[in-house]
Amino acid sequence: MNTTDMNTHPFGYWITAADRLMRAEFATVFADEGITRRDWRMLNRIGGLASRPGSTDRPLKPRRLHRLFEHGWIARTKEGWTLTEAGELAVQRLRTAVDEIRSRVSDALTPEEYEAMTASLEKVAREFGWTEGRRLPRPGGGRPHTAHRRGAHQHGAGRRHGHATHIHIHTHA
Repeated sequence: MNTTDMNTHPFGYWITAADRLMRAEFATVFADEGITRRDWRMLNRIGGLASRPGSTDRPLKPRRLHRLFEHGWIARTKEGWTLTEAGELAVQRLRTAVDEIRSRVSDALTPEEYEAMTASLEKVAREFGWTEGRRLPRPGGGRPHTAHRRGAHQHGAGRRHGHATHIHIHTHA
């Protein structure tokens, strides 16, 4: 059976719809605190809560920390950046809000549906070249960051039949 017979929109539409709607929810939570999603990631790194392997390897750029510093959520010490008491409270508030958004995904699906969905998405991503540790292409269909640095750019890479291939899967805030 053709899945388009059952749905009015193709697979890519639903991936994009889910991603954009979830991003909007996260953006609202962060905007309410006067920060961005990047600020949230930096806050997690400083608090030792980074969720991506290797995400703490790169040094923090002070210019990206100005909002957190202005909020009084981080302070500079001899060892580097650290969360203040206000920062720890902000992390707790934001973690609760982020967890509530994430729980909406698990509430919408049975455990079996969630497992099947993530396994299926992983298969599709692998079909398009994803491997563990590989950075995803930039939004808009650009090259993966690692390919650019290694000089491995190939004309037409990431394209098939003249259309840009774009799968953007987020597993964390």
